[in-house]
Amino acid sequence: MTQARRHWRTALVGLLITVVAPACVVDNPGIEDTGQALDPAATTQPTAVAPRFEPTVEAAQPTATAPPSVAPTATSAPLGPLALPTAAPEADQQPTPVEPGLVVVPVRGARFMLAQTRPILQLGGHTLIYVDDERTAEVDIFIPAATGRGRVIDSYDELILYLQTAPDFAGLEELRPVSIAGFPTRVFEGTADSPDRAFITDIAALENDQLGWFPSERMRLWAIDHPDGPVIVSAESLDNPGRYSDAVRLATGILSTIDFD
Repeated sequence: MTQARRHWRTALVGLLITVVAPACVVDNPGIEDTGQALDPAATTQPTAVAPRFEPTVEAAQPTATAPPSVAPTATSAPLGPLALPTAAPEADQQPTPVEPGLVVVPVRGARFMLAQTRPILQLGGHTLIYVDDERTAEVDIFIPAATGRGRVIDSYDELILYLQTAPDFAGLEELRPVSIAGFPTRVFEGTADSPDRAFITDIAALENDQLGWFPSERMRLWAIDHPDGPVIVSAESLDNPGRYSDAVRLATGILSTIDFD
């Protein structure tokens, strides 16, 4: 292409650009409708609709109030073992009032539902749930670790033999067996012929003759065949009958909800 023709075409292109440019200005309104991103004014629109994001910030606020919803579970903590401190042998053996709800005691991991507030005392492998503040009747949950004279009880069969043959239990009669928490259970009821300690519930307290299970005037014993070792639940009254029927009623409620680890 020659230099002269190049100048001629350049002038022609310039003339066309001059003519077309005003037309582009006239067409701008159409571009705003179909392609807002090409209009500088359109880039300011997100700022105008920014309030749409305010509800998102407000919706996040309920998460700040979520922690109070877990407060009810915190109130169940006092119903566990911490509400039943194990008393030292030399300490005054005073029970702790425990409110209705789930109660967990360190006797083979026993747990049960308490229907109303009761005074409860925890001593080693021995839990005492009193019928009243005067402690004239109670329900005990304990591990028969040894006889009152210190002979270790190694098996469930040995426990049953002891209950059937020991002179201290001569006043007991065996009732129909039942199942407690899925475990076979032998049941005995009657009176005690001796106030002496019948069971040691914690081998560590072997030499302390103030600790252990002492038979009451009238009682019923549920001997449970737990895989980790036998457990006894008793309903007992200091007098015969005294509040024995109340003790049996309390024991029935506990045994109907009891479970073990």
